[in-house]
Amino acid sequence: MEQVPPSSENAAASDSPGSDGATPILRELVAADLPKLRKLIALLNWNQLDDEWLFMLEQAPETTLGMILQERVIGTAAALPYPNGVAWINMVIVEPGVRGGDIGSRLLRELLARREGLPFKLDATPEGAPFYRTLGFTEEGRLVRLTGRGGGVGRRPEGVVSMTAADLPELIRVDAAAFGTERTALLKWLLRRSGKAAFRLPGVPAFLLSRPGRLFRQLGPLYAPDLDSAVRLLHAALYHCAYEFPMIDVPETQRQFIAALEGRGFVVQRPFFRMALNNADGWREDLSGCFAIAGPEFG
Repeated sequence: MEQVPPSSENAAASDSPGSDGATPILRELVAADLPKLRKLIALLNWNQLDDEWLFMLEQAPETTLGMILQERVIGTAAALPYPNGVAWINMVIVEPGVRGGDIGSRLLRELLARREGLPFKLDATPEGAPFYRTLGFTEEGRLVRLTGRGGGVGRRPEGVVSMTAADLPELIRVDAAAFGTERTALLKWLLRRSGKAAFRLPGVPAFLLSRPGRLFRQLGPLYAPDLDSAVRLLHAALYHCAYEFPMIDVPETQRQFIAALEGRGFVVQRPFFRMALNNADGWREDLSGCFAIAGPEFG
C-alpha cells in the first residue's frame, strides 16, 4: 500500500527561483491550470483530485493562489472563507525541485495580506508547524491520521442507512455545533462526492461522509453521540469500500476510537497540529462528538 509522504498537507517549505534566473510570478489560479496542478499533486504523491481544486476555485477564487515559473505551477496556497470570518488555509504545496528560497513564504504572506487582521486556521504537519509559528500561528489541538484497508466486515451494520439530501439540514446543524460555524456549501459538496459511501444512524446525530482520492478514500467528517455509533458508521464505510484504502483524521482526544481503528488494522501515519492566527474572539470548536474531521484541507 502506498503511503502519503511526510511532506503532505500544509507542510509549508521555503523555496527559490528557477536555476536559470527566471522569476516566479504569483497570481490567482484558474480552471485552465488544472493539468499543471494535477502534475504537482502527482509529483508530491498527494491525495487530492481535480474536484478539490474546482471547489476552491468556485468558493474562493481570490484566495486560491499559485506561483508560476515558465508555465509550470511550482507552488500553491489557498484559504477557504467560512461564515464566522475564519478562513481555512489549505493546499500549501511547493515543488521539491525549487525548495530552498521563499516561494512558500511569499504565498502564505500574500494570503494573510488579502484578509489582513482576520482569523485563519489550518492543520499543519510537524514539518510545517514551525514555519506557521513564525507567522504568529498558535496550536489549539492535535489530530492523528490513520490509513487502512477496506473490507473485513461481514455485512453492513444493522440500523445504518445511506444518507440523502434530505439529511443535510440535520448534518449542517450538527457540523455547525462542532465546528463553530455552518458549512453548507462544503457539506453539500462532500455529500455529492461521497456517492454511496455516506451513512447515518436514524434518530441520533450520527453521520459519516467520505470522498475519493488519488490514493485513499478520505473518511470524514464523522459525527456520533458515542463510540459505538461511530464504530458502526466506520464499519458501514469499510463494508462499502471493500476494495479501497481508507484514510481518516481523528481528533487526538478520541483515543478509544483510535484504538478501535488500530484494532481494525489501521496504522498511524502522522499527527496534525490545529493552529490559529488572529483568533482574538476565542472561537473554539466542540469536537467531543467529532470522531473524524473532513480532512486537513477543510478542517
